[in-house]
Amino acid sequence: MHRLQRAHGILVSDLDRQAIREMADSVDPGFCHGVHFNRPNWFSSPYEVVKAMVDEVSELGGEIVNRRVLSITGEDHSALVHTDDGSYSADRVIIAAGADSAAFTKELGDPVPLIAERGYHIMIPGPGIDLSLPVLFADYKVVATPMSEGLRLAGTSELTTDDSPPTAGRIESLVNLAPKLLPGINLEGYEEWMGRRPTLPDSLPVIGQARHHRAVWYAFGHQHLGVTLAAITARLVTQSIFGEKPVIDLTPYRPQRF
Repeated sequence: MHRLQRAHGILVSDLDRQAIREMADSVDPGFCHGVHFNRPNWFSSPYEVVKAMVDEVSELGGEIVNRRVLSITGEDHSALVHTDDGSYSADRVIIAAGADSAAFTKELGDPVPLIAERGYHIMIPGPGIDLSLPVLFADYKVVATPMSEGLRLAGTSELTTDDSPPTAGRIESLVNLAPKLLPGINLEGYEEWMGRRPTLPDSLPVIGQARHHRAVWYAFGHQHLGVTLAAITARLVTQSIFGEKPVIDLTPYRPQRF
């Protein structure tokens, strides 16, 4: 795996016990082998990222409308977005509603087997330890990530029905593992989070045009990789809408593959 990563320009190096301590001395000293991905990148505040994007859209003349979308109807050259406060007509509509996208695709004639893969994390506002980069504890499938709001511990995935209540054991496992992985951590005041991630059985997103409504396009189903794949997805959809050849073949991602 490392050979393949290096061949594609990913800088990765092995760490022994001492190197782990030098890089992340808050980690349990019992860990004796690690892998360092050089030049790691992560969002320290997803909210600030989204806010910056909204500000950029506004500066470019776009209008941000906060409405609950009830339904979407489309024709060959236009589409109507029906909301709880009126309807909006558009030459093109892109459905990128995450785990809620399936309700719209079904209505438009493109049913997809989308489910909400739930994830959990805890956010610790004052952890009392210093961690300068994200650490994945591979044996435990837990990631500790320094954020602007504190330290986030995540790493669970749950396939269940949308209407089932959150599973308390998911949070409890993170709380119990935290002091074992990061001795000295202060868990006081931690906040719980549960989110719904759009997942399809073939683990591929849906990117493409609606079957019967040529003004409607889909861009959803990226599982855990929505942020990672957002930019390339936007590029692919933009190229397709404007009649350009996409930089990759979109056949594997077509909505009608199911």
